[in-house]
Amino acid sequence: MLNTKSSSPKHPAPSIKSNSNNKKKSFARSRIMKSLESMATVPNARYGDSVQKVKNSFETLLLAQGLPADVNVAIILSRNNMDINKENFYAVKSLRDAIQKLRNDLHPLEAALLFTEGKNPLDMTVDDIQAFHDSLPNYGDNSGDKLAENILKLDKDLDVDIRGAVVNLYRCFAVIDQNGGAAIGSLIASGKSATLGSLLSEAQNFGNHTEYIIGLEIDERAQLDTMRQMIAKGLNKAKQKLTT
Repeated sequence: MLNTKSSSPKHPAPSIKSNSNNKKKSFARSRIMKSLESMATVPNARYGDSVQKVKNSFETLLLAQGLPADVNVAIILSRNNMDINKENFYAVKSLRDAIQKLRNDLHPLEAALLFTEGKNPLDMTVDDIQAFHDSLPNYGDNSGDKLAENILKLDKDLDVDIRGAVVNLYRCFAVIDQNGGAAIGSLIASGKSATLGSLLSEAQNFGNHTEYIIGLEIDERAQLDTMRQMIAKGLNKAKQKLTT
């Protein structure tokens, strides 16, 4: 676990530089958002009616057990053939909420700093990355379109491979969210540690576990492999800079 009490990072965070060309900035921001959204969930019409019927029945089931009416958690459990009970419900809910919080909290400057300090976020647990965030100053709002804007504002002197690793780190969150976050239940059922890399693998392989949800297509699997490679490339470049 990282020390959340540290007063300053080992290396200064990459700085933000302003961009006065609004048209170019808007185009680039749109391009980044498109890249991030390309890995997001696309609803499958084949399951629309049946999924809605299941959702309608889950709320009653949860309330009957004295559990919050969080239908998404129940669906994650169902897709992984896990019993809908108190223990499983809160295990899934806790991890899902932690991932969502990290996705919203982690500023691109902090993501870049992970790499420049030689840390691989795919090997870190969600809690470890959150602790890293909590140990740093507040770099500002990261919600909605602000994410792409903040990525654009990263210091242009930051190595292009590290910048690419930052973008692909955020794409990982979109992949984990595919299929309604079913990978979260799959990971918990497996007993594996909740690293981003393990969650990414569960999301990539989830289509092999059940016929209830269509899995990733071949070209999407290739995209995930490319994402891993780009993160590794950025990390290797950062480590080279640490030794020079």
